[in-house]
Amino acid sequence: MRVSPVSNYVQKNKLSFGRFQDENAKSVVKKTLTAPPDEDYMQPAYNYWFKTIDSDKNFIAYTSENGTVKGKFDDEFAKRNSDNRFIMLSIELLKRGGTLEDLSKIDNVEEIASDLEDINDTLNGIDVSKKYRSKDPFGDATEKDYERQARIDNLAD
Repeated sequence: MRVSPVSNYVQKNKLSFGRFQDENAKSVVKKTLTAPPDEDYMQPAYNYWFKTIDSDKNFIAYTSENGTVKGKFDDEFAKRNSDNRFIMLSIELLKRGGTLEDLSKIDNVEEIASDLEDINDTLNGIDVSKKYRSKDPFGDATEKDYERQARIDNLAD
């Protein structure tokens, strides 16, 4: 017979580690990502950013003592990935830039959603640098650079 443990510990606030720690944090981020009527074409992107933050198990959004909604990464996640330089650099840059300090700003939420996507790609073994490299390296260069590169390539023949 299997017995499931029952905890007598009752918390006053519901905590959901890895997503939104309280309802205020969730509502502030959701309100931030509600497009004004003249920009309703952006709403699908805003919904995607919210879903990215909400579904990430390693990122926590919470309401601080002074009432601002802040973000942080799970301590256990940081310890497990301390040897991954890309992940640690991404987290450090978010901290240094002040992005995690106020999630009521749309630019901060956008940056966090983008970085969370890159971090999860890295965890899944996807090379993030390939995602951002140009598929046509000569298309990004000026015409003069393209001609110079073509001459160099022809010298090798």
